[in-house]
Amino acid sequence: MSPVLPFRSPTDVVVDLPDDIPSGITNAITRAVNRVMHHIAGVWRMTVRRSTERGRWRIELSGATGRHVWTIASRSEDLAELIADKLRSYIEAATARFQSRTFPALNAAPDQSPRR
Repeated sequence: MSPVLPFRSPTDVVVDLPDDIPSGITNAITRAVNRVMHHIAGVWRMTVRRSTERGRWRIELSGATGRHVWTIASRSEDLAELIADKLRSYIEAATARFQSRTFPALNAAPDQSPRR
């Protein structure tokens, strides 16, 4: 029997940010990540680091489905909003992929429904 993943509590998403980011921005990023991920099961960790390219950030999300990495160009002041947008897009795309594999008859056009 597979274990059931509990819905996460606010402490399950660990957000790891560079120490030199101002606390207001750090708090905004943490709130944004928790707001977007509030309904996602499992324990997750997000790491945000400066990229080697000027003005770019490396964002890594690790959890139940593996490790997902993105880079974005942003000022630190805009990180919370951009990270939240990136997470929303990822969750929507992953959900659509899962539903198309799991429930193909629900996503088929009416003339393509399975025959009995």
